[in-house]
Parts: sequence; structure tokens; C-alpha cells
Amino acid sequence: MSAGPMRKSLASRASEPHHAAATETVNIRIATAADVDAMVGIARACPAAPQWSDHQFRELFKADQPRRVLALILRNSSDASDGTPCRACGFLVASHVPQKNFQQEWELESIAVDPSAGRRGLGTSLLRELVNHVSAQGGGSILLEVRAGNTAARSFYEKCAFAHAGLRKSYYANPIDDAILYRRNV
Repeated sequence: MSAGPMRKSLASRASEPHHAAATETVNIRIATAADVDAMVGIARACPAAPQWSDHQFRELFKADQPRRVLALILRNSSDASDGTPCRACGFLVASHVPQKNFQQEWELESIAVDPSAGRRGLGTSLLRELVNHVSAQGGGSILLEVRAGNTAARSFYEKCAFAHAGLRKSYYANPIDDAILYRRNV
């Protein structure tokens, strides 16, 4: 995984925790291969998230994956004051999409927050971190696709300034559904 620039941008803000709720502080960092089991568990708890196999998650961290440039994991530190270790409660996977016109585009491949930590702004914090990273890298836009029937996700992306950018008919299977394409210029 080629995450050097992301490591630098996150490392420079390591002492700047995100405040997801009034009583909760979260830290966002680069995911490592040691986080795969947590990422798989979070994805399995979120039926709307892409249900990649354990093997596909492990492939994210192989050195021969040049397209994939970052994977973030969200650490919930709200329970750390009682000595309980932080736990993973969400993640994001995005990749750089090379373009012939030299515009820096990124694709949001997966984002998931454990349902037990939902409705606290954690997904928004993850997306904000991605936008900051893409902007720092001179990126032009972030692309994503979502099931047409996933109205909660569509509402979330629209709230986060993503605009409808197209449609892929019958893109998803089990059940068959269209893919709505979204784009956010950075």
C-alpha cells in the first residue's frame, strides 16, 4: 500500500483529535495489516457496506497494490479514560484513479462505521479526513457509487457535499439495483 503522503498528513495532526460528539473524541490513523480483522468485523456488522472477503481486505495491504493509496481506520477513544483500550469502530478505503488529463481523482471504495457507534458523526469525520488528504495532494475530486435503494447512504453523501454524477443501470446484484454515481470536487 502506498500511503506515505497520508501518513505524513495524519502524523502532523496526530495531536489534533476529532470531536465527533460532545463527550467523544476520535482519532483517525492509517490502517495497517494488523487492523484487517477489525475492518472485516465492522464490514460484516454493516450490511450496506461492500462485503469483501477476508482475503480482499488483506490484499489492501500488499505492496503490489499500487492503485490503492490509503485506508483509514477510526479509533474510538471515548472509553479510554477508564483504562479500556481504544477499539476500531469504522474505516474508509479510497484509491487514486490515474487520469490522462492529469486531474487527480480519487475513488471512495468503502466506508463503514460499526452500528453500535453510529449516528455520532464518525462517518463524517472519516470523509472530512479523506477530503483534507485529497486536497493536500492537489486532488480535484472524489468519486463514489452507491446502491440507488440505499437512501440513507445517498442522503449522507449529499449532506457531505457529494453531487449526483451519473447512473449505472443494474450495476449491483443480490438484489439487482442501479448504482448512483456521486462526485465531490475538492
